Amino acid sequence: VGEGTHTNVFAVVDDTLVTPPIDVDPPILHGVTRAMVAEVAEDAAIPFAERPLPVHELLEAEEVLITSSRKIVAAIVQIDGRPVGSGAIGPVARSVYDRCLQRIANECGIATSPTTGRIAAGAAAEPRA
Repeated sequence: VGEGTHTNVFAVVDDTLVTPPIDVDPPILHGVTRAMVAEVAEDAAIPFAERPLPVHELLEAEEVLITSSRKIVAAIVQIDGRPVGSGAIGPVARSVYDRCLQRIANECGIATSPTTGRIAAGAAAEPRA
């Protein structure tokens, strides 16, 4: 598996977040969110690998997620009617999503809660010059 329609794909296989390499033939989407997920995974000490992702591994994965600029990170909880992992959003997807949102908030100057680190209710970014 290389990618989805306008999305990059990731899977948690043996506790490692795996995504296909971008330098394959045919090439896959060089997603900016894909790159951010790789960075936040490294920052969070989540084991990460860029390698081919065969269909059988995707079907047996602990978690599957897709990334895009629009969705940021979306957990896939079913494939062909079969649950992925527990059939719910997994801890890696949740952690990566939260960390991506935090990074975006920091880069855009959006206020976050001092206790949770999440985007504060009603927060608005100040326009940048």
